[in-house]
Amino acid sequence: MSLIKKFDFLPYRFSYCSFFFIFFVFFFRLSFVYSAPLFARDFLHDYQIYLKRNESSRTRQSLEKIELQWASPFYHLPSSFFPSPRLFDPKLNLYEKTILRRSQSLYLAALKALKKTKKNQKKTSSLLYPLPSRFKPTLTGQSKRKEKAFFLKQHQIAANYSLEACRTLYEIKSQEIIDTSFFQELRKSSCRLYSVASIQLKQYVSSLQILKDYLQLDGTEQEWPLHYYLSVCYSHIYRAEKKNRSIGDDHLRRTRRRKNIHYLRAVALKFGSGSKEYKESLNQIHLDELGPPR
Repeated sequence: MSLIKKFDFLPYRFSYCSFFFIFFVFFFRLSFVYSAPLFARDFLHDYQIYLKRNESSRTRQSLEKIELQWASPFYHLPSSFFPSPRLFDPKLNLYEKTILRRSQSLYLAALKALKKTKKNQKKTSSLLYPLPSRFKPTLTGQSKRKEKAFFLKQHQIAANYSLEACRTLYEIKSQEIIDTSFFQELRKSSCRLYSVASIQLKQYVSSLQILKDYLQLDGTEQEWPLHYYLSVCYSHIYRAEKKNRSIGDDHLRRTRRRKNIHYLRAVALKFGSGSKEYKESLNQIHLDELGPPR
């Protein structure tokens, strides 16, 4: 007796296509159930490796201070944060002190560009339209387009200045200058400002490189906004790579894994490893890791 005749007790006869379709669905479901623990252990193993690799670079910081540093580029703007380079040892290389002064000027120019966006937003929000109501939608649409164009232009200026500040600071080789808190904070502030501005401009690849450099600096690993922005960059890069058929599945899986690791790290630092948000994020990542890379 054939296998198909065994199903004669059902209301309708199975065709060969129906039989193999049900067999395939059952097999896929079974493999999904049994592979779930394997994929979960694999991801958690990579996540634990990442934590151990960066364990030595951790320093406790105030969560409020970290969020202020990333949310507002003007957090460190008080003049006390910018000591005069003349306070350094006169015996230091004059060229490097000049570079330091130039980096500071570039960073302040980037901040000035962002300040203009805030002032422009206040002006446009307080405008009154004395025209008849039928003209308001067109006028409002034009003002929004102008505001968006101005916003993107100023963020591009800020990104250019802050990126140049980061590159200029790399030219300083004097360890006495590098060890100062002024140099360290100026470098971190320039990287943060460029990363946020370039993400606003959807320049995810260049922003990712600066964020990875920022992660190597002392005391930055426990800043949850850093991991969140890393996850955002990897997420958009992953979406773009999926459309490129020349990129293999293994490369896509690595990009997806990095995205998920940094996202889970951001949630753990923000809410804690035992929080409801952490468990929900872990479940979402688990399902994401089980799916095909494309």
